[in-house]
Amino acid sequence: MLTDRQKNILSLVVTEYIHSVIPVSSQMIAQSSSLGVSPATIRNELGVLEDKGYITHPHTSAGRLPTDLGYRYFVDHLMRRGRVSQDMAGQVMDSFRVKAQSIDDVIQNSSKILSSLTNQASLVFYPKLESQYFKSVNLVPIDDVRMLVVWVSASGMVWQGFLEIEESLEAEELKTICNFINQELKGVLFSNLEIELLSQLGSRKDSLYRLSDVACRIVQESMVVLQELKFSLEGSANVLSNPEFDDLNKTRTIIDFFEDKISLLQLFDRDITTEQGLKVQIGHETQLNSILDCSLITSSYKLKDQSVGFLGVLGPKRMDYGNIISVVEYMSDEMQSLLKQTF
Repeated sequence: MLTDRQKNILSLVVTEYIHSVIPVSSQMIAQSSSLGVSPATIRNELGVLEDKGYITHPHTSAGRLPTDLGYRYFVDHLMRRGRVSQDMAGQVMDSFRVKAQSIDDVIQNSSKILSSLTNQASLVFYPKLESQYFKSVNLVPIDDVRMLVVWVSASGMVWQGFLEIEESLEAEELKTICNFINQELKGVLFSNLEIELLSQLGSRKDSLYRLSDVACRIVQESMVVLQELKFSLEGSANVLSNPEFDDLNKTRTIIDFFEDKISLLQLFDRDITTEQGLKVQIGHETQLNSILDCSLITSSYKLKDQSVGFLGVLGPKRMDYGNIISVVEYMSDEMQSLLKQTF
């Protein structure tokens, strides 16, 4: 348990360090606050906070800076939420006023706006395939054993990938499979496509029955290929502009992280189906060594009352949590409204 004075001092250390990037001394706290106690008393309280693991200091004579635990306590108990200004809200409305043709438009636009408003890196993840309703598929033969499969959802999202099949098919046979899937399965959840396809084919006695195995394999293998999460990333250079990353090794590590799609997917994939609402991950809580100096603020968004994706901001641990959390939640709400109206 922290006393009220210790809470006030910890809050001052965090907020001062966020804005100044300078380790905070007892003298700085005494001058910038109305605690009404001497620097010596503040030093004693800083010692207590350090012993409890909330703050640390880089050198013996230096001031203090927050640890991951200190940031966590600040976010959970001391932080004041910011408010999205009318100017920010206007920027969002202006950007969304352009008619969205597809979910791709909404996702990419949202990522750009979020990065611009927070001056950090932003990631917006597309809805997962199984959460979408099937609209159409197109099968394009590449050679005797390869084809390009293009799936389109009712909301306008497009997934495509190459598949190999064991036997060669005539173009007319592919067309027959394609037409059947498009006619009989339109409006079915992607997660139910295979079951519904088997049900439909089981009662067929015509030429399509002979192609049923191929049709099922196309659906099965497509679902495997297209399960990977898709995202839009904007503003990675914003993170590198922070003084924490002046060190060349840290800069290289962050650049490698943003270029490594697998790491980005790891960051979200474990939460995409389990976590809903707002989430703040600080430093080691991300479970990725490459971004131990960063924090991630995310919020889920819904489509047809179902959480289907995430948007988030990645920046240094020394970020303005109160304001950025408000922007992330606001963007999540606005995205949901636009998706509901448009799709």
